[in-house]
Amino acid sequence: MLIRHKIVIWFTVFVSLVLLLFSAYVYVSFNSYREQSITERLETRARTTEQLLSADGKVIGSISSTLPEQVDFIFSGTDSLVYKSSDKFDFYPAKELLDSIRTLEKLHFTYESAGHAYPKDAGAVSYYAPGQKKGERPYVGLVTAYDLEGHKRLFSLKDLFVYGNLFFVLLIGLLAYFFAARVLQPLNALLKQIKDLNQTSLTFRLKNFNPKDEIGTLATAFNDLLEQQERLIASQRAFISQASHELRTPMSSLKGLLQTSILYDKDRDSLVTSIKSATNELDRLVSLSNGLLQLARVENEEDFIHTHQVDLIETVMDSIDAVQTSWPNHPIRLNISDGVCQQTNALLVSGEKTLLKVAIDNLIENACKYSDGKPVGIHLEMNTEKQIRLIITDRGMGIPESDMTRVLQPLIRGSNVNNVAGFGIGLTLAHKIIRLHRAAFVMTSKVSEGTRITLTFDLILLR
Repeated sequence: MLIRHKIVIWFTVFVSLVLLLFSAYVYVSFNSYREQSITERLETRARTTEQLLSADGKVIGSISSTLPEQVDFIFSGTDSLVYKSSDKFDFYPAKELLDSIRTLEKLHFTYESAGHAYPKDAGAVSYYAPGQKKGERPYVGLVTAYDLEGHKRLFSLKDLFVYGNLFFVLLIGLLAYFFAARVLQPLNALLKQIKDLNQTSLTFRLKNFNPKDEIGTLATAFNDLLEQQERLIASQRAFISQASHELRTPMSSLKGLLQTSILYDKDRDSLVTSIKSATNELDRLVSLSNGLLQLARVENEEDFIHTHQVDLIETVMDSIDAVQTSWPNHPIRLNISDGVCQQTNALLVSGEKTLLKVAIDNLIENACKYSDGKPVGIHLEMNTEKQIRLIITDRGMGIPESDMTRVLQPLIRGSNVNNVAGFGIGLTLAHKIIRLHRAAFVMTSKVSEGTRITLTFDLILLR
């Protein structure tokens, strides 16, 4: 169901309920007023009958009728009829009713009468006649009448509410429809823009007619999403282009080496040299492929990894051993602060050990690769009682300030790396893994002075 139809239905139902409740309140109030009015008038007429009795209990005079079809009765203490104002009456009280009137002292009731569309009303009171002795049963004055005017007004009011409410419900439904159409017009305009969108265009943005309302906020959020999508697609295109180039280079070299070997290598030594060169290119290709696969794995696990408790110091030691195997002659200096040494419990962080080791391996290896043989420093310290900090520093070539953000993108390297071998995957992979572990990653660098990378992890507090 369209939102417009929901608004129309809900608004119409709500207003209809309000009108219905108001109409019911007015109808009930008017009927209560009518009943109260006729009750008071009948009671007054019934008490007037007392004036017709003399001191010896005889009836003197008569009562004029002021109500429609009014009939007045006076009953003595022995329930005998003393007076009636008309011979045409359609109600005569039973003895039990007269006893009830004497007990209650006054009573109002209605009764059905043939030939009348509405019930007739009756009011009765009990009183002691002048000169009546104590202990005797009181007289009863009873008056019946037909409140035709009151019932007609009540019926007319009911018709007015029924037809009036139907008219207003229809009117409110139409107004709600046009109101909903007016309110949703900006949203419909946005939908039309989206439907007319050229699917090949990445520069499309929604026109925001009113940035201050909710629909304007929605349009702004949608435009922000489009910008993120455009940047993501641009990044993917750049990555694919760069990856294709990086993969093509060792493959082209390998092909060239093999073709040259087939044409010119006539002796064993030349053939071995060509095979070694081809093997080196294959190693480079395998290394690049593995890096791309690891990067794809981390991208697929975005915002979700299976975590467990990882001993950070043990992981750092394993990474140093692994990198030292690849760089046996490069000095790596590990420094553990007193604050870390004084901890009685193992320093555990939440994460996936394999991924975490890959990240630290890449950061230490990068430090060795770009430090031009100078020592690499690894420092572990307590940041707070709940956090530990790992700092990796080198005194190598550094990263130009203009490249600080770019080098975190896949297959992008610093502009000053010159002939240092690499693919631009390690730092990107490490940054993504650290971010996946909800740890802080801070990188500072200065050209010709070196690079410092600080990782801050939240510790698992053991009880």
